[in-house]
Amino acid sequence: MTRLTVGLAAGVVVLGAGLTAGLVRATGPAAKPRAVVVYHVAAEQPAVVGAGVGGPPLAAYKEFQVSLLTNRKTLAEVLKDPRVKNLLPAPPADAVEWLRDRVTVDPRGASEFMSVAVEADKPEEALELVAAISKAYLDASYQHDNRRRLARRTTLEREYKAARDQVEEGQAHIDGIARRLGSKDGAVLALIDRFRVSKLEESVSKVAALRDELTAAQATLAAAKGQAKWLALRPAVMAVTGVPWAATLGPDPKVASSDAAQEEVDRLVREMSKAEGKIKQLEKELEERNRYKIDLETHQRQIALKEQTANLLAGHIEAMRLEAGVPPRVTVAEDPSIQRAPRGQDPIPPRASAAEPRAAPAGAAGPGVWAWAGPALGSLLGAFVGAAVAVRLVRPAAAARAGSSAGTS
Repeated sequence: MTRLTVGLAAGVVVLGAGLTAGLVRATGPAAKPRAVVVYHVAAEQPAVVGAGVGGPPLAAYKEFQVSLLTNRKTLAEVLKDPRVKNLLPAPPADAVEWLRDRVTVDPRGASEFMSVAVEADKPEEALELVAAISKAYLDASYQHDNRRRLARRTTLEREYKAARDQVEEGQAHIDGIARRLGSKDGAVLALIDRFRVSKLEESVSKVAALRDELTAAQATLAAAKGQAKWLALRPAVMAVTGVPWAATLGPDPKVASSDAAQEEVDRLVREMSKAEGKIKQLEKELEERNRYKIDLETHQRQIALKEQTANLLAGHIEAMRLEAGVPPRVTVAEDPSIQRAPRGQDPIPPRASAAEPRAAPAGAAGPGVWAWAGPALGSLLGAFVGAAVAVRLVRPAAAARAGSSAGTS
């Protein structure tokens, strides 16, 4: 094998190596697909009316959001998602760390945006993972930002329910008192009590009249009994004294018989007893009514206070219900999508706002320039080196052949 052949072979090898290196640099091993989701982080906590107030500054808040998204608790919730379970039928020993290694968070500086990229073997797997991470993260962020408000709302709802239960119980008790009194209206109750007092006064007057009649009837009965006693003793008196005038002392026609007088006394006694019983009944009813009225007024005051408390709590709960409709501080600005980039290039370049296009690094010709310029320069350099080696090897051989030819001549 001549030196010319060796030189040509060496040049071809070097040239092929350069071309191969250029192709490898140009094509390279394909980067794994990455699913990216972009979040908008409000500078202030949104509010129902007016500007948002409260909450930490944006820089500190975004720093916390990055740690919240990648902490073990949030990622553990991601692993519970059915979509992730389907992707990991046999999860690794430390599945949280396995997942954390595939997550990249870009806080995007001082802008109101941050992005999250998740790497996987297949595009659909990357999309499933980033969707599960986004759900767990947004839930955790909302719960953290609204933990105190949600706890306060739970307390208010519990206190409101207790107040309403007490109002209903009090109203049921008041209704029971009203059934006993005949009404729970103050004016109606006053009329009913006035009627019962008049009945009591009538019964007292009736008893007084019956007492006078009974006194008279008892006097009549006493006279009737005395006359009956005299009439019973008259024959004996006449027999003993023999005085004929005794026969002229007959019964007084103005004096009723003892039986009639006794019946009248018994009747009056029964009526007096009945009237006195009525008086006792009316007095007892009035006493009970006064007690029930006091109880009614007490419960009405308590229920009024409880209703005021319940209405106040209901107002706070309604205000918090309106606040619940306010968007959270962190929302999805761009839905998950697949992005590919050559190895070594960041697939998520930072940007200042959602409307601003993705910017290339400062001073670069654009993301596509080095994709072909680098491999082309490598190929040209390889060809140049190969040609130089070939010329260096071929030139001495050609000179030697030329000298041999001259000697022969």
